[in-house]
Amino acid sequence: MGSIGSASFIDSSFSSVGTAVIIKPLDSKPGSGSTGVVLENVAFDGVKTGVADSSDKTLLSGGTKRIEGWATGPIYSGSKRSFSMGGDMAKYKRVQSLVDATKSNSPYYERSKPQYETRAASDFVHLKDLGAKGEGLQSYVGTSLT
Repeated sequence: MGSIGSASFIDSSFSSVGTAVIIKPLDSKPGSGSTGVVLENVAFDGVKTGVADSSDKTLLSGGTKRIEGWATGPIYSGSKRSFSMGGDMAKYKRVQSLVDATKSNSPYYERSKPQYETRAASDFVHLKDLGAKGEGLQSYVGTSLT
């Protein structure tokens, strides 16, 4: 199992699953490869385990409930670093200048994503047709797509 630096689940729901999130076992040592996980405003409905590690240790129980704020991983307060092995976190304060006026309950800046329904299929490039291998490495270098 690989590891990622962090994963955030915001305004999400998990329904009728065994384990919602599985990560590598946590290690507080910097650079250890532990994944930081943040759950904010997440609903569980019939979830056996909320967050577990790959050794089957439960970090957050499941059930049917709403998680207002929960986190694992590095926690920073000013320049001080601590490490959470999993626990409740304070809800983020809303910064009015960053709140989308159409979604006044959201503390996050949002904007619409680009839509492509008016574009022809020929406007898109399939990189594998141009030599990309798709193995996750930068093997496709030096060819202009314009």
